[in-house]
Amino acid sequence: MSESRPAPQYGEFASPEQQAKAMGLPWPPPPVAEPAARILDPVPATATRSQRLGARLAIARRWDVMLCTILLAYGLYSVVSGLFQFADLAEITKQLFISQGIGTYTPTALTPVLGAVINITNVLIYAATVYVTYRVLIRGNIAFYIPIVGALLAGAIGTVCLLVLLFQDPSFVTYLTKMNG
Repeated sequence: MSESRPAPQYGEFASPEQQAKAMGLPWPPPPVAEPAARILDPVPATATRSQRLGARLAIARRWDVMLCTILLAYGLYSVVSGLFQFADLAEITKQLFISQGIGTYTPTALTPVLGAVINITNVLIYAATVYVTYRVLIRGNIAFYIPIVGALLAGAIGTVCLLVLLFQDPSFVTYLTKMNG
């Protein structure tokens, strides 16, 4: 470097060559060999099966895991609260008829059976939804849609059962014919 420039004063910047000379280091500095980038395997080869599954779950998309957890928690709440509601389906239907001014509901032998069918299918669909969601998350795939599909399936089955129950009641059929003219 040419020495045409005066030595830096206090508060001025020295060039890299001047800094090296002041520190007694050679210029240019010797090249530093970069260590080869290691690929970190989150699942070591000696890991047990449960460690591999846990590591894969940790790798999954966090937003998907959080959304699945929220949806499954809401599904659990719905299933548990539905167990109490549909266990006494006759009383719930009577209250519905009174509140809507439909008439008087007459329970049939099918009423407790349909309540049990709704409860059993809700529990089975929820269990299957939890299992499938877990398996898909373990593979590292997006799984938020699985609880939604499970809820839609359980809702469709419950709706069909309730429609069968309502359309067997003469008061409800009379109410519908009055509504249509």
